[in-house]
Amino acid sequence: MRPAGEAIAEADQLYAGRADLVKVRRGVVALRQAQAEDQANYELAWRLAKFNYYLGDCKTANLMGTSGWARTTVAKLRQACCLVSQRSMTSSTRWRLS
Repeated sequence: MRPAGEAIAEADQLYAGRADLVKVRRGVVALRQAQAEDQANYELAWRLAKFNYYLGDCKTANLMGTSGWARTTVAKLRQACCLVSQRSMTSSTRWRLS
């Protein structure tokens, strides 16, 4: 397993070279490894959704047979949205209790 900060830094660097799909896939692996340890991390969730979206949207990726990326992207986007909702609810609850 990997620390989230380390995986995020590596993923951001790999995404900068996203023209090479191998780098994007390596970023997905790094983020998934970190997310296995920390499933409630919003930063990991939205980056993973962004990487999956890029792979699903890329015509080259579709030619390489990456079916299933769209389902994974939708699942990761839903997870990121749930994390945002939880964060918002927690923040507003704290505010009201103050």
